[in-house]
Amino acid sequence: MISMAATFACTKVTPVSGERTDLSSGWTLSREGASEQYAATVPSTVAGTLYDNGFFGQDLLEGRNYEQVDKSIFDEVWTYRTTFAGKPARGQYTELVFDGLGYYADVFLNGKQIASSDTTAGVFIRRAYDVTGLLKANNKLEVKLRRAQKGDLNIGFVDWNPRPLDESMGIVRPVTLHTTGAVSIEDVYVIPDLDVETFATADLKVRVRLCNRESRPVEAVLGLELEGGNASVPVTLLATV
Repeated sequence: MISMAATFACTKVTPVSGERTDLSSGWTLSREGASEQYAATVPSTVAGTLYDNGFFGQDLLEGRNYEQVDKSIFDEVWTYRTTFAGKPARGQYTELVFDGLGYYADVFLNGKQIASSDTTAGVFIRRAYDVTGLLKANNKLEVKLRRAQKGDLNIGFVDWNPRPLDESMGIVRPVTLHTTGAVSIEDVYVIPDLDVETFATADLKVRVRLCNRESRPVEAVLGLELEGGNASVPVTLLATV
């Protein structure tokens, strides 16, 4: 037996439907007020990127060298930059999704600020922004970061390891673009109830959260395909407020 329930709401969790574009390569990292730029990949931390670029030399982890690093450079703002191509076709919607930012982040897309460190701060911060109206054929993304300050709730560490030089500042989890149609599936939760006596049957309850990105009501059919059977339910989604 399969039962399905749909919750009609828009939320800021990572979509599971649609096309996904990974923005992991082509990044640069620079310090505010300095001209040097360092090649970067995402996910990464600022200190890790500098190490990969030879900033600390080859013997950082020898002797007491790590302890003697001048950490004041991490008191500055560090900026990740990348460019990417792509503008959604008519009827499509695109979200820019960050799975983990640390610690204080200001985000700019094509020169427009879409996130402020006033509200985008913390450990492994996850955010998703509708950027449909901002995308061009060629796009520039900038993420300006500041490290955690004294007293901030930050990532813990074990006492036999040294503290991270930059307090784990960086884009520490993937950045992706999610493009969908008018309706996207934002979350899927399956609750199984297995017959533990025979293991021959199971009841499945499927909960799905849908998001209507249009400014008008949308009617659709939510379908589920399983080996040996299918299920579907008609849904009506109210217009996005």
